[in-house]
Amino acid sequence: MKHKNLMIISMLSIFMFIIFIGCGDGDITSAIYNNDKKLAETSDSWSLFNNNQSIENNEFNGTYELSGCGTIWRYSSDEQVDLQVPYNLTVNSGKAKLILITPDNEVKTLVENTSKSPVKDEATFTLPIKKGLNRIKLVGSKKANIQVQLKIDEGTFEKIEF
Repeated sequence: MKHKNLMIISMLSIFMFIIFIGCGDGDITSAIYNNDKKLAETSDSWSLFNNNQSIENNEFNGTYELSGCGTIWRYSSDEQVDLQVPYNLTVNSGKAKLILITPDNEVKTLVENTSKSPVKDEATFTLPIKKGLNRIKLVGSKKANIQVQLKIDEGTFEKIEF
């Protein structure tokens, strides 16, 4: 009898596990969207489905289908300074944000957008640079369809590569 009960409990546990996993969106990289500890890591984690990126004259342009995060800018500063950054972040599906990771691994959301609140016009945000290495990451969730443009005269842009 004990063996039969143990078998039933085991089967129910496996069944519940399968249901739990199957009900998720199946996209582990989207799970880091609100996880500041993971976002602050020097490594990036993403599922990149489509991308078109260009960097020219201190301007970054990218179109993505992205789940996860990728570093798109780095700046090692000798001083604390505020930079004014013209940007456009358009999200056609899912949700996306641009975040700043400071030298002490603090994560600051610079701008966040979803497909439910489309923004098509250029705007400006203040980038609070601290002394040391500062990074900007693009973060997307649920295979976000994203268009992003940034212009920053300091630092170095980089592409999110496969």
